[in-house]
Amino acid sequence: MRLRLMAGLCRICPCCVIARLWPDSRFAKAFESVRHHCPFCRAYENVRHIRIMAGAQAEQTVAVSQNHQEPP
Repeated sequence: MRLRLMAGLCRICPCCVIARLWPDSRFAKAFESVRHHCPFCRAYENVRHIRIMAGAQAEQTVAVSQNHQEPP
């Protein structure tokens, strides 16, 4: 729960929002070094990674169940 709360703060942080909207800007490139030390940015990346991995696992489960259907 604490991780998601910290990730939520990163999601509404003006600096983080600008860096995500315009990743090729000078600001985003300069902000990259700060993101590695910010606990809120790390929490955002961890939550994002967990959701991506959960989605990939769900897709694999669906694919396996579709491949192993019993004939009627």
